[in-house]
Amino acid sequence: MKEKPTTERFTGRASYYARWRPSYPRRLIDDLLEREVIPHGGRVADLGSGTGIFTELLLERGLRVYAVEPNDDMRGFAEEALSRREGFVSVKGSAESTGLPDHSVDAATAAQAYHWFNPQETRDELRRILASGGWVILLWNERQVEADEFSKEYEGLVNEFSDEHAGIEKNKEDPQRIFGDSPFERLTYQNDRELDLNGLRGMAASVSYLPAPGKEGHEEFCARLERVFAVHERGRKVIVHLRTECCFGHLS
Repeated sequence: MKEKPTTERFTGRASYYARWRPSYPRRLIDDLLEREVIPHGGRVADLGSGTGIFTELLLERGLRVYAVEPNDDMRGFAEEALSRREGFVSVKGSAESTGLPDHSVDAATAAQAYHWFNPQETRDELRRILASGGWVILLWNERQVEADEFSKEYEGLVNEFSDEHAGIEKNKEDPQRIFGDSPFERLTYQNDRELDLNGLRGMAASVSYLPAPGKEGHEEFCARLERVFAVHERGRKVIVHLRTECCFGHLS
């Protein structure tokens, strides 16, 4: 079967993504503003902005945000949720070809997205759109797969149903794919969340490398997931242990 283009991987999953993907610690943005990595009142290109989860946090701080997203389904959810928010600009584009003017933004972010980008083409585009001294900010939520028995069993289930998972995770944990030889700093935050069984199913349905709802393997995955949940739930919920990683620097 021919593999979907990267930009189409989330087609049909946007509603699950918008509802069940985790957000990011607000303290992270406080720290970036305090360090002037993102200037107060500045202009930010949010690359691979998806359904607008991180875009919304930026808008809350009075920033002008160009939400750059190639997937129509994902971008449509962001537009529906955020189009009335001051500072929001939806852009049909990609990290490699944003369509933004030269030197038009003070910072560029990529939340849970940079592992899909072409590294060299993205670096070239970032150098073009960033104003002098502009920062590149990469952030992502990472499951702590050894945190407890539930985490270990969930990771085992994901690996059983996906032959892409390991490779995607490896790219997600390698910010040098974008920074290249440029130095960068790192901040880390704990970002655990509690989910009931419905939320756990929804989170899994939002993941591009797991069987999609209505597709082969999805019902079997959910049945197995329910059994894992039943063993480990407390008060009909489990804790998904997450760590948010944020890397930021200038491109040389």
